[in-house]
This record gives sequence, structure tokens and C-alpha cells, in this order.
Amino acid sequence: MQVLRNLLAGANIGVDVTLANVGATQPASLLAIVGNNITNIGGAVRVREGRRIMVSYNNIENGSVGPASMNAGALIYIEGTTAKATGCVIDANLVAVFPPSDALSLVKLGNTGSCSLRANTISAGAANVKGIAISSTSTDTVVEQQTFNIGQPLADRIVNAGIGTAGVQIAASLASPWTVSAGFDAPSFHKSPTGIVSLNGTAQRTSGSTGLMFTLPDAYRPSSLVRCVVATERGASFPGTAGFGIVEVATTGAVSLTVVGGSGSSIRVSLNSMQFVVPTRSDGTTDY
Repeated sequence: MQVLRNLLAGANIGVDVTLANVGATQPASLLAIVGNNITNIGGAVRVREGRRIMVSYNNIENGSVGPASMNAGALIYIEGTTAKATGCVIDANLVAVFPPSDALSLVKLGNTGSCSLRANTISAGAANVKGIAISSTSTDTVVEQQTFNIGQPLADRIVNAGIGTAGVQIAASLASPWTVSAGFDAPSFHKSPTGIVSLNGTAQRTSGSTGLMFTLPDAYRPSSLVRCVVATERGASFPGTAGFGIVEVATTGAVSLTVVGGSGSSIRVSLNSMQFVVPTRSDGTTDY
């Protein structure tokens, strides 16, 4: 099915499609929504179910009250209802909102699998609007480079609750007594589309020495033990003496400082040199 090069406006959702499933293992396939100009009051695109869904090169704008009640608060909403919507590509669109729009997000994924977002221009001209919202039931989303309007807060650009999302920096939840080191980036982790996990940031503690720093979620864990040499700083207080330590990443996701040189109760650890490879999909399979 193709929806190509239309000028769409009106009170409802511009393109509202439900792709029928032929049994649980045979979802309907191939929907292309390309090259349209969509300014509908209720939102631009809503697709339920299916696989191989393309939303590309559309001009989408909304400045009306309507998306919150008609399209789950989004201008583009891809969702799986009875099964995951899989293999969708959302790319090269201009998606913009202006007051008094009541949109909550510009692009929203709900119960999707292996969807890619790339090269979209995301312009949130209304207050408190999220750019891209990925639900906790969406798996293996790949977010590549987007263009956001300068005024949108960084925290509102991509709101990620998905499983195994690649291309998004995720804050680490530090175990006590580790804290963020003032003046340094907070510890975080990131998975590339090809399955390379990078750890970033600096953590510190002022008591003890080695131990658990934080735990990675399932889709970011190595298949075997990883040990990396990292830069450290240690002393009675900061600044301390520069040195080296060893951080291990276990198959359970536990990230732990296991060896540290020097003496003193104040320890600072940089994670910026750490990388390892994991499967690209949260079910343990890989595309490469």
C-alpha cells in the first residue's frame, strides 16, 4: 500500500491505517507513506500493526488542539496492538508543532520492534513537547542523527524507555557509595547500531576502594567477561595521584572496579576508554 504525494488537511488524523494480521506470525507487510504534506488537526500518521512500514520525506506540521485526544498525543504514532509493529523506517521528514498544539510528542513508538529513525528534522515549537518518545514495549530501536530545533531542551529531544535502543546515551544508575564526579560527565552507556557498547563518564567514592559501580540492562551486556584498564585518581582527597585500575563488565551486566593502584579513601574512575561488542538485537541475535 502506498500513500504518495498528497496534500492532506482536516479535522482527523491525516493517514490512519490498521494493517491486518494473518495469524500471529504473518503480519501484513509493506506500507509506504512518502512525500505528503500533512497538516491535519488530529495528527499526521497513525499505523497499527504490520511490518516494513516507511514514513519518509513528508512535511508534517500541527498548530491545533487535537493530537492529544486523537493520536495518543503524537504527530507520527506507530504502534503494535495485538502484535509488535516491526521493521518501520521513519526518515527525512520535517515534523513540527506550533502553539496552540496539544501534541505531547512529535514521533512516538509503542510496542514496536527493530524500527529506525534517521535524518528527520524535529521542530518542537510548543512548550514541553517531546521530540521522539520510545515506549517500554518497543525493542531494538535504532536512532541515528536527527536535527532538533535549538531551543528544545536536550532532555526533551529523545525520551527513551525502550529495550535495547541503539544510538541513545543512557544514564547509569550508580550503586552506593559511587557518585558523579563534579566537573565531569555523569556515567552513562550507549550502544551503536552495529552493537558496540561504549561506557562514558567519571564516578568517584570517598570510602572503601573496589566494588560494583552500576549494572547494565540485558541488551547491553557482553556474552563473556570484559576487563578494561581505566584511568584513576586516588588520594586522601581530590585531586589525588593519577594511576590505573581495572574495571570488569560481567555477563550479568555488573560494572565493577576490581583493581585500583595507590592509596587513600578518595577514588575517581574514568570510564571513557571502555568499549565491547554485544548482539544488535535484544533477543541475543545479530544483524552483522
